[in-house]
Amino acid sequence: MLPPEYAEFFDPMQFNVWVKIDPAKVVGASAWYAQRSEHAGGKSVAARYLDCRDAARRGEYVSLEWILHLRQLPDALDSVPDFAVPGSAIVSDEPIVPDAQTPFCETHGILFTARLGCSVCKDPVWHKMPPGLRERLHRGEFP
Repeated sequence: MLPPEYAEFFDPMQFNVWVKIDPAKVVGASAWYAQRSEHAGGKSVAARYLDCRDAARRGEYVSLEWILHLRQLPDALDSVPDFAVPGSAIVSDEPIVPDAQTPFCETHGILFTARLGCSVCKDPVWHKMPPGLRERLHRGEFP
């Protein structure tokens, strides 16, 4: 078995976690995003508020985590912030942005690029689902 660092270093596939913002918790979402981007000279809380408010009004998905490996998904999904609409957390192949036309892998519960197909189905050696993740994604057991 390869060490985890080896798999992450050589694994070309990356994933994102997406949620919908609860309209009653836009202020909390704004602060969360502003704090996460503070070190990179990101937007202020006020600027983030407008983005979060608009996304919540439109019912759009927003990205929580960029560039996660499959093994990291359970922890990321277990630590979804409380501003997320319960049961709205989804996973996508990076750089997929979820919309109504995005193909969904029924086997693994992941949104994927139509042209490339589900990365976990295509390469089960590199992409071993962490125990219980597939079932939890199907049942929507994440906040």
